[in-house]
Amino acid sequence: MRPPEPRIVTLWRNTPPGIPRCCHTCTFYSPEGFCSEFEAVPPEDHAATLDACESWESEDGIPI
Repeated sequence: MRPPEPRIVTLWRNTPPGIPRCCHTCTFYSPEGFCSEFEAVPPEDHAATLDACESWESEDGIPI
């Protein structure tokens, strides 16, 4: 009989692929909360909403 998976493997299997697509992981979103793509500060609820912006980009898949 196969032994149980380590917890880290179970967590990995249950994690969706990729990074969340929201302002906080976008290349255009500054640490100060300013969006250089639209030259504006997005509302807090928009900034936290996944897939809310068609212009979302991230360099090499790594949030800045």
